[in-house]
Amino acid sequence: MSEQTNLRSNEPARNEIAAWKRWLARLVSFFLAIGVWFAVISEDVIERTLTIPIIPYADQESLLWVGDPPGMATVRLQGKARTIWWMEYVSRPEIRIPLSTLPISGEVKLRQTMVELPPRSDVKILAILQPELLPVRVERYMVRLLPIKVAVAVEPIEGYIVSQQPASFPANVEISGTRTRINELDSITTEPIVLDKVSVGGRQKVKLLTPAGVKLGLSEVEIRYEVERLVEERIDNVPVILSDSLEADPPWISLRVSGPASEISALRKKTVKAKIGMLLHNATEAVPQIDLPPTVRILSIVPPQVKVRRR
Repeated sequence: MSEQTNLRSNEPARNEIAAWKRWLARLVSFFLAIGVWFAVISEDVIERTLTIPIIPYADQESLLWVGDPPGMATVRLQGKARTIWWMEYVSRPEIRIPLSTLPISGEVKLRQTMVELPPRSDVKILAILQPELLPVRVERYMVRLLPIKVAVAVEPIEGYIVSQQPASFPANVEISGTRTRINELDSITTEPIVLDKVSVGGRQKVKLLTPAGVKLGLSEVEIRYEVERLVEERIDNVPVILSDSLEADPPWISLRVSGPASEISALRKKTVKAKIGMLLHNATEAVPQIDLPPTVRILSIVPPQVKVRRR
């Protein structure tokens, strides 16, 4: 009695397993039929139109394709169905063009021999439908050093002066790009910055402005500058130098100058001289000329003019 009860209770499970086996058999039969069909039909020779990429490539490091990518080409193929299906969904052919074979600018006719197919392929290229002509612009890639133009302004507080204008370290930057673009540039500029209320020298990291179409070897540089206390100084007994045939009256002058403390200190240790330039015909007076550092300013000359006479 108990055995009959167990058989009845296992009967639904056995029916379910049998149903799954029938479905599995049908599924296997279906895929076998598909496989047989594909094996037969894939040997048929068919024609198909595909869109494939156009890829110009640099076979020489100094060459660059300029402008937008060339895009896609439409080609007509002929071959066994299985091979063409493989190309369409798995491994699409390409038109690969070495840049060294292209003109600098103009148009190039696309040829069937440019289409790269898988090795030992039984597919033929019947035609390249479009584009018939490919617009081309190829340029030489070059690298050059350009000077850095500093766009940093230093504004010291009252009573101080910039003794050394902002300078870039390094002074040059490596720039790379097409020959045409680089030849349009003569320098690279830092971002504009104003440093105000400054009383001492310093250093500042500043970014470089990258022009369109090029790459820079550096993104930023260090700017260095010097600020010193502004002082005044009186310099007496400055000799007036003329040619041997002339003499000045008086032969000495006095100066009052202002400038950075370091420059004024250096002036004290050297002999400052005044010179008379070329005289106009029959001139009897002249203004003394004094060569001083650019950061030193002459406030006054006593006397402002000297008399000149022949010996």
